[in-house]
Amino acid sequence: MPGDLRDTDFLFPMHYDNRYEPGTNTFESRPLNLDQILHGISRSERGCPLTEDEMTQLKAYLNAKNLLNRNPGEQVIQDTTRKFFKMQQSARKVAAKYALRS
Repeated sequence: MPGDLRDTDFLFPMHYDNRYEPGTNTFESRPLNLDQILHGISRSERGCPLTEDEMTQLKAYLNAKNLLNRNPGEQVIQDTTRKFFKMQQSARKVAAKYALRS
């Protein structure tokens, strides 16, 4: 056996944490903010942040898909948000063509 079981340094090598150099935290310690993530996706896809009405519509769409209870950093939420923006853009194009036709 490499060590004595009565020796606390052997049993609990990380017990005396003050002997080890404290490292930097590589992970975000604050909770993820859904609004900031959605605004960021909007800026990357559309080039502008969401208005309050668009944010309400997007949250209602995500809620209908049962995605508001999940982690906002998940890929599913990002893909669904991008899909929502593409649907909005295509709906605007259809409405503009219809308005020109009438």
